[in-house]
Amino acid sequence: MRIWRGIPGWMGFYQTSRCGEVRSMTRTLLINDPKGRLRSRTFTGKLLKQSQLKNGYSMVSLTAPNKKRYYAYVHDLVLLTWKGPKPKGLECRHRNGIRNDNRLANLRYGTRKSNAYDRRLHGKPYACGEQSGLAKLTTRQVRWIKSYIGPMSHRKLAARFKVSHTTIGLILRGQQWRHVDG
Repeated sequence: MRIWRGIPGWMGFYQTSRCGEVRSMTRTLLINDPKGRLRSRTFTGKLLKQSQLKNGYSMVSLTAPNKKRYYAYVHDLVLLTWKGPKPKGLECRHRNGIRNDNRLANLRYGTRKSNAYDRRLHGKPYACGEQSGLAKLTTRQVRWIKSYIGPMSHRKLAARFKVSHTTIGLILRGQQWRHVDG
């Protein structure tokens, strides 16, 4: 049997389990029907679908009356619910190195240094290049930029690849994409 607990700030709307699941609760709200009349409507609670992001983490979308839609990492919600607010200077750690394993037994708060140690321990160093979820360029494009000798300015190169001219400069000076040969 799963044990559920309300998410602080979302009590009465959403809960998390120790297994890393998030669900909405059954609730009745007053809403305007198509003719503008106020009616009560019951929303049945359900398990929320978790979106898998490029970086490997799971995310859900929360919403409630008079609140803006809120997108949250599942691991943050589970730790907030079961361990309390994140202490200043700490971040969430996945003990087994699997980013979408959001069971409470796998999560804990820790320093950035301890999180980096976990990544090395599990053979998963920081993602660089195309493996980074933030990358806008491919390795092939970076090789072309590094080997290009011509009249094109940094700004024109940047426009061609839809990145900033600062990014082009950092690549050419070897401050970004260091691991790629020119």
